[in-house]
Order: sequence, then structure tokens, then C-alpha cells
Amino acid sequence: MKTVNIKGKEYVEVHERIKHLRENYENAQLLTEIISNENGVCVMKATLMINEKIVSTGHAYEKEDSTYINKTSYIENCETSAVGRCLGNYGIGINSSVASADEVVNAINQQQQNHLLLKKPQYKAEPPVNDVETNAIKIVMNQIHEFCSKMTSDEKREALKKASSYTNPQTQKNTFIDDINNLTINGSIPSVARLNITYKNLRKLK
Repeated sequence: MKTVNIKGKEYVEVHERIKHLRENYENAQLLTEIISNENGVCVMKATLMINEKIVSTGHAYEKEDSTYINKTSYIENCETSAVGRCLGNYGIGINSSVASADEVVNAINQQQQNHLLLKKPQYKAEPPVNDVETNAIKIVMNQIHEFCSKMTSDEKREALKKASSYTNPQTQKNTFIDDINNLTINGSIPSVARLNITYKNLRKLK
């Protein structure tokens, strides 16, 4: 079977294992079932039957949004990994590892994604002073969101950047609303006055 070199080690892709199975086992059946799929987490089981007898099983686990591909195909990825693991457990394509090339690549992608998330600065929004300010902030935020409702994400981001941009007197650096959904600046909620200025500036940009 053809192999793929990943970081100096040879792995067999799942489709090569399936091809080998079809060419060498006429009475083989591959069955897959979703064990669970809740909150964007899928667990899949694959079962290999030969002559109507179960000879191997394999499981896989995938999280939605854990990689770029999983954003749209985490269930399909999970099934592929489960099938690859099942065939590997039966001894097909395990020259160097039971894990398939597909499984290893996916694991590497998830590690890289997690690494990026860990490196990303985590900001905590500052709570408003009181209920009156909280309500005032909500009102202005709703006005801003409503005003931008017909804009694309890119248009909204650019408009908010222009409308909220100002020089922070403490840092002397130019700052602006960088979270277009929560309307925060580096994780902090702007004051009512700053949000009102942003809203007025938005209307002037129209």
C-alpha cells in the first residue's frame, strides 16, 4: 500500500486501507454509526464484518471548529478516522502505525489550532459601574448594531474602525472597537459617551 511521509514516518491513508479491503475481502462489510453528536462533539464507531462476523472495531472523536476542515465536515472526518482505526486494528496498513495518515494530519492540525488559541491574548471585559450605565450601554449598542445590520462583516469592521478610532491619552496609541460583535476595545466595554460618539460618527459616514 502507498504511504505518506509525515515528519519522517510513513503512514497509510484511509482510502488505501479501504481499497485493500475491497480488493482482498469479497465478503467484507464496513458499518459506521454515530455514538453521540452533542454540543459540536461527535463520537463515531466503525465495525468491520467478514463473512457476517465482527472481526474489528474502531472509534474516533472530533470537535466542530477544532480545525478549518472540521468547521464544515467534522462528522465526515470523524467517520473517516473511525474507519481507518477499525481497519488498522484488523492489521490493514499498519507498517509503522495503527493510526492512518488522515488521523495523524488531523491531530497535527488540531495541535496547531490549540497552540494558536493559547497564544492569543485573553481579555476580560470591564463591567459597567451600575444598572443605569448598563442599560444605557445596551441601548447605544443596539442602535449601533441596528445601523450596521445591512452591512457585511468587513464593511461593519471598517465602519466601526473609522467611527470609533481615537488616540488613547494614557498610551498615546490609536485605538478602536476591534470586536464588532460585542463592541469592545481589547475586551473592554467603552463608556456610554464613547459609544455615543461612535454612533454619531457612524451616521456621518453614511
